[in-house]
Formats: sequence, C-alpha cells, structure tokens
Amino acid sequence: MRGGESSDAALEFGRLLSGQHTSVMLNWRAVQCPYCGEAFDTGIDTSAGGQTYTEDCYVCCRPIVFRIAADADGNLTTVETRREED
Repeated sequence: MRGGESSDAALEFGRLLSGQHTSVMLNWRAVQCPYCGEAFDTGIDTSAGGQTYTEDCYVCCRPIVFRIAADADGNLTTVETRREED
C-alpha cells in the first residue's frame, strides 16, 4: 500500500460517517408497519433509482417489503410497503 492510500481511505470513511458521501442519497420517510401498525422513520437510499427490498420493522422485527420509485434526480416519488407473504 502506498503512503497516501491509507489516509485517502480514512478520509473517505470519515465523509461517509459524516453524511458527505455523494453516492448515497438518503431520503427519510415515516412508514407504517403492515403487521403491528406502528409508524417509524426509515432512511431510503434512492441512488440506485427504483427498487424493491426487505427491511425488518424496528418495533416488531417482522419483514416489510418496500417498493420505491425515484425520479432521475434521486428524489423519492413512491414508497409502498407490504407484508412479505402478500
């Protein structure tokens, strides 16, 4: 490893922790769990555009399927949640 590589990696890691990393576009939204009904805030990464993924409820820990859509600028346009078995 060259001398500057370690400090460059540490700098990038610091940017990521401080929210200055530009490739991640987090949009915070309140969603409601389709199982327990509790509302919670979650960060949704729109840097990859529209996608479907599973995240556990922060309250009851059951799997919630998220379907999101984002415009070309990475702005969140749609958030749908459903039970895993639906």
